[in-house]
Amino acid sequence: MAEVDLEINLYDVNKQLMNTRYPLSREALISGISDIADWFSSERNRYFMLLCHEKRDYTLFRFDNGSKKCYAASQEVKEALENRGDILSIDYEDHVYSIWVKIGEDSFLYYLFPYDEGVIEI
Repeated sequence: MAEVDLEINLYDVNKQLMNTRYPLSREALISGISDIADWFSSERNRYFMLLCHEKRDYTLFRFDNGSKKCYAASQEVKEALENRGDILSIDYEDHVYSIWVKIGEDSFLYYLFPYDEGVIEI
């Protein structure tokens, strides 16, 4: 008998589900990015990382808090994501945003999180 490898993890299941989704509506995208701006203004961090482990894609954002800067930073996040592909979902849990982006025919999970502890300034 041939052995069948049935090892499937939650990420792969979610990835398959996301591959069938349509991009966020304009209204949902505006709402999600607005939530990110509000989150930036509530955080005391200066650095934030946008990371997709699967693609080895890392983007570091640095800005000082202030309502105008937080809004501008959220727009930069939106632009960075849209430059990669179609935004499928924006979800927040435990101080981290999970954002699925469809690039071509495949979907990838990006995380947006505070990264002050990952930067050493001398």
